[in-house]
Amino acid sequence: MKTKGLNRMSVVFTVLLSLLAFPLAAAQESEPLAQVDVTGALATFQPLISYSQVRVTVTGPEGFVVVKEFAAGETPGIELTGDDGFYKYELRFSPVLGDEARLALAAARENGTEPAGLEKRSSKGTVQSGSFTIAGGNLVAEVGEIEPKGVLTNGDGVIRNSLCVGLDCPDAPVFSDSTILLMENNTRIKFGDTSVAPFPNNDWEIEANSANSGGASYLGFNDCGTADNDGGCATDLVFAVEAGARQSALYVESDGDIGIGTSNPVADIHVVTGNTPTLRLDQDGSSGFAPQVWDIAGNETTFFIRDVTGGSRLPFRIQPGAPSNAVFITAGGDVGFNTASPAADLHIDRGTSQAANFRVSGDSAGFDLEDKNGAANRKVAQQFVDAGLWRLRGLNDTFTGETVTGIALDLSNGRVGIGNASSLLDPLTVGTNGTNGNGAHVTAGGVWIDGSSRQFKEAIRDLSASDAMAAFTGLQPVRFRYKLEPEEEYMGFIAEDVPDLVATNDHQYLSPMDIVAVLTKVVQEQQKTIETLGAKVAKLESKIDP
Repeated sequence: MKTKGLNRMSVVFTVLLSLLAFPLAAAQESEPLAQVDVTGALATFQPLISYSQVRVTVTGPEGFVVVKEFAAGETPGIELTGDDGFYKYELRFSPVLGDEARLALAAARENGTEPAGLEKRSSKGTVQSGSFTIAGGNLVAEVGEIEPKGVLTNGDGVIRNSLCVGLDCPDAPVFSDSTILLMENNTRIKFGDTSVAPFPNNDWEIEANSANSGGASYLGFNDCGTADNDGGCATDLVFAVEAGARQSALYVESDGDIGIGTSNPVADIHVVTGNTPTLRLDQDGSSGFAPQVWDIAGNETTFFIRDVTGGSRLPFRIQPGAPSNAVFITAGGDVGFNTASPAADLHIDRGTSQAANFRVSGDSAGFDLEDKNGAANRKVAQQFVDAGLWRLRGLNDTFTGETVTGIALDLSNGRVGIGNASSLLDPLTVGTNGTNGNGAHVTAGGVWIDGSSRQFKEAIRDLSASDAMAAFTGLQPVRFRYKLEPEEEYMGFIAEDVPDLVATNDHQYLSPMDIVAVLTKVVQEQQKTIETLGAKVAKLESKIDP
């Protein structure tokens, strides 16, 4: 096939898959999926099918690589470098799915199964790939075909020496070590199986280089299908090796080991390259699931997993020299750090050489430690780095708002809050100054202060003198020791023995303020009595000694 240079400006060419298949392309249909337009330094792709999203990959000279995704309705376009050279492109279309299908696919991902009717789709019919060459500022395109000629022989043939086949074979070709030499601008070997089903009858073709002017140079195998037995082949390239591929790009040893970049693989798959050997896992969207790309790679600094779609973040990394069993997960789901025998859900074992530490750190927004109880999240701890504040909670607490229950530890000043997670003004604060508490606290001098404001109380009424005197009379002070502190003797009361007026409902505990109130009322009444008696004595004295 002869070629000539055409001006790049406003050149539009439809890329038929039967002409422009490449080693990196997946199986395709013969009908084009998109029309390609190269104008100036811009390559645009006009889709000819319905789709929800298309990923466009274009590679070119000097390491030029661009990968972009476009939604339906957007015009896919890639800015080229403008440099002369060979450019390749690949279009991967995601299908249009109805709401029902999307829900089924989401359920499949959640459950790890694919529902009936949503079997894994092949990429056949969703991928188009091709190439073009820029030379001297011009786009190189194809022109014309050559009319084939046939040779008919009805008997067997034997050629004792080498054979040259093709339009461009000279009268005296140089065979060197070649037994069969194919020479023309499109060299193909076709296997046309004329068997009739149920016998296998698929056609195959060995193809050397693209038939498209400006296309790629490669040796590949085409799957021609079962309906094309006329000598041609609608290109469905399933395997190819590009010209210029590195030595031992793919090497299969006699024991089945596969070498990529090495002729001496020592494992089932052995990848060798000078910088960061990488395996890419590319979900292209052709089965209806959202596109997602992961890389598994390693070099002298780390082994890592890269979330390419998520901004090339590295969520998992291991440095060389990490110890054995640095992370170990048992069949039961227990996780061991530096141990292959975790004895708990999470087990950290540093051996005897150093202490085992557990650290959780966060940014200025703080972090939470959560438990799970059915569908309800239970935050058991929350930390705010900016204030050095820890909050400890229980059950279904959600840490909403500032006036919350639980325990707070302010590590910046050593203050503790019980039922108060924000207003820690004293070494120990119990409750908040509001409806959830009375702000009782211990001062820096160690003095206990009760919250006693009227705003904290309800059902307020006077304590009668008779009730106070009855309770006072019923108090029986005793000496005692606490069972947990047998060496120290105290004086006080037994909760079960005190009058109901100063007892708690369960008669297990006492409030010192209750007893203080009773004593205060008794003393007040006694003071009134003293004052009354004093007045009477003074009156008598005035009569005796006028």
